[in-house]
Amino acid sequence: MESLAQPAGLRNKSARLTWVALTTVIAISLACTWPGLYGYFTVDDIMNLRHLHGALERPIAATVLDVLQPWNGAYRPLGGLFYRVMFALAGFLSAPE
Repeated sequence: MESLAQPAGLRNKSARLTWVALTTVIAISLACTWPGLYGYFTVDDIMNLRHLHGALERPIAATVLDVLQPWNGAYRPLGGLFYRVMFALAGFLSAPE
């Protein structure tokens, strides 16, 4: 009866190809998105903070409750939590220094 396991050489080649593919995807993603790390909040982000999510008027705890209770009808509570926490950490800089 033959073993269904792959030979060691084939497993190593497959693992190497997987790592090369993963590394390539990560490198391309970083090459395309790194400038965004140095961006600031824009007018649209402030609109999201204030009008859509109400994140600036409400305490963070209330937004966390909205995330934990999705049936209460809050508008995109996870997005509001993200914006509120980022604003609390960094103010108008989107990347804390």
